[in-house]
Amino acid sequence: MKDLYSYIFDLFMLPLEKNGLSQVRKKLLIKAKGDILEIGPGTGVNLKYYDSEKVQSLTQIDLKIAESLKEKGEKNSDFPVDLIEGSVEELPFCSRKFDCVVVTLVFCSVVEVNKALQEIKRVLKDDGIFIFIEHVLSNNTFLAKIENVLNTPWKSFAGGCNLNRETRKSIERNGFQVLEFDTGWKGIMISGIEKKNPKA
Repeated sequence: MKDLYSYIFDLFMLPLEKNGLSQVRKKLLIKAKGDILEIGPGTGVNLKYYDSEKVQSLTQIDLKIAESLKEKGEKNSDFPVDLIEGSVEELPFCSRKFDCVVVTLVFCSVVEVNKALQEIKRVLKDDGIFIFIEHVLSNNTFLAKIENVLNTPWKSFAGGCNLNRETRKSIERNGFQVLEFDTGWKGIMISGIEKKNPKA
């Protein structure tokens, strides 16, 4: 049975999914392959977008595993799913373990962003890819001002979620190189695929 948190979260996200977010998930996650680490899977919305023919294994790690995620993982028979409770700042995996790391709508609430990105870089194989979808500070001046004004009350209301993170800059400062990149909703959403930067 779906827990109350999962129900409220999925209900809140429904308009966003219908207005393009689901298409972005589908476009990017079909490119995930091999041994995959998904950080912050939440209620498990990404699970249906993976290509079972490309996935060897899927490990999902979150601070707390939602009941709906457990149910989806148990019902999935296309590939093995391993659920682990833990923090992105201290990933409990050996270096160069994963072919792909997936993060969707997570870095808005990560406490130590740089440390988390270094951990992702550490567990990713040298030829692996980092897939991300995040909401960020808009490149539209007017919208950015609104985000900055609303950030403090929103952060308190939304459990530490920040409206004005500049996540793309953080990713590239921490040794990643763009393979694909896109923006949406007047710059509020960013998505893409990165790889390790051999020069960083």
